[in-house]
Amino acid sequence: MSVLSLEGNKHLAVAYTSPWLGNISYEVESDRPIAVLVLDEANLLAWRNQQNYVYLGGTAGAQVTAFTQTLFLPSNTKWFLVMVNYNYLPAAVWYRAR
Repeated sequence: MSVLSLEGNKHLAVAYTSPWLGNISYEVESDRPIAVLVLDEANLLAWRNQQNYVYLGGTAGAQVTAFTQTLFLPSNTKWFLVMVNYNYLPAAVWYRAR
């Protein structure tokens, strides 16, 4: 499990590739509410440019302190676990993806 301090009004996008067979699974915990998104490359770019995007998973805009999800993604797809701190205070974040 990775640990980081996510500064206020910042985000972190961590890249992964889905397996040939099976699901992806991830969990995120933080000491302050944060938003969690799962995006592919094109939608990450759209999200960063404040354009319309389609998320593959996540909290659907809700901010939470703990979230776990298992998703089926097409095999060998590059995906991003995006953690967003909309608060002005930093958040301690723990995350793991498999």
